[in-house]
Amino acid sequence: YESIPFVTRNWFTAAVLGTVLANFGVIPVDKIYYSYEIVKDEFEIWRLFTNFFFMGSFELGTLIQIYLLYQYSMNYEANSGFNTGGGGGTA
Repeated sequence: YESIPFVTRNWFTAAVLGTVLANFGVIPVDKIYYSYEIVKDEFEIWRLFTNFFFMGSFELGTLIQIYLLYQYSMNYEANSGFNTGGGGGTA
């Protein structure tokens, strides 16, 4: 767990915890989803961030989303070069 890069480790942990807590009813889902109207009218700014920590109900698609979050985030954070796909030897 400690070998996972910093941002990936924290985002992965928050996503797993947020998903588990929301599915068990500890955190109400209607308090964490993103809604522009609620953010604008009621100034609930936490909704801008908490929607990234809830992946959905417990099912196969949720497990795949969490795995892809981990895999892509770790690869993006671990590789020092930024490949834009614009050509050259790495594209």
